[in-house]
Amino acid sequence: MVVLLKPSLWNYNILGFILLLNATGFLSTICDAYPIIFEVPKDGSKCFKFNIPPTDDAHMVFMSIPSEIESIVEEFYVDQIMQLRTNRKTSYDPLSRSFSKTVYLSGPTEVKEAAQKFLETNGGVRSSLRLKVQKPSDQRPIRQQELNYFAPIIINHMERYQKGNKNHHLHPQYGKPATNIEGYSVCFENQSKKQVHAMFDTVFVSQPVNPDTDKDETMTKDHLSPMEEELDSCISATKSIISEMRYLEKREDRMRVTTHSIKSRIRWLSYMSVGVLFLVSFLQVTYLKRYFKKKKLM
Repeated sequence: MVVLLKPSLWNYNILGFILLLNATGFLSTICDAYPIIFEVPKDGSKCFKFNIPPTDDAHMVFMSIPSEIESIVEEFYVDQIMQLRTNRKTSYDPLSRSFSKTVYLSGPTEVKEAAQKFLETNGGVRSSLRLKVQKPSDQRPIRQQELNYFAPIIINHMERYQKGNKNHHLHPQYGKPATNIEGYSVCFENQSKKQVHAMFDTVFVSQPVNPDTDKDETMTKDHLSPMEEELDSCISATKSIISEMRYLEKREDRMRVTTHSIKSRIRWLSYMSVGVLFLVSFLQVTYLKRYFKKKKLM
């Protein structure tokens, strides 16, 4: 079944965004990835599923941030998590666990004041946000822990960590080690009555520590030219589609006005027809009364 959406500015934005993603999707392998920041609703949960290639491994970082905190604090912690990547000497080194819970004290004055003010208002670092990492086929979580504000949880070498835990890496039905095909499920459960922001980052072992210095990943003008041409063609196609949708929207508005006008005329014509019918009926009855009285039949 095909569902047709009514043209609107929101649909235009969605369409343009999808086309731009298609045009620039191949850039993801050469661009730095940033931590995911999302909102967990009150008394709700949000889950993600991801796979680790069979010949690879991954490090993971989880953190809870207040939803009402200023954006400068979020930006500060994004930079701190990004530094965990670059502080590795080689791509096989784990992420440093020396991430201080009070790292905001060493940040800018705005960050320090905003964090301290929130902790005083909240009465502590407890966020009531619970982390659960598990295999979809296994009901027993690999890692289950409550997150505190501004205190990251780091899991290095997820595959090694999962296989080293004998209680969780066996398949619940067959008693065999679970495979990478099913991937991992990461869920954030909010047990409080207010919204909470969470931060989630994944670093693959195969990912270079500093892609800018990797000669194989260095972009040249020869690489940029085809990308620019492809992006320009996608932008032109997007503009053409948006222009066509705007024309259809205007045409739909004109048709709506015409339809409304026709319905209004038909309604008034119906009223007039009923009025004329009552008037003619009244005149006929009056005429017949007078005729019968004149002939002395009444």
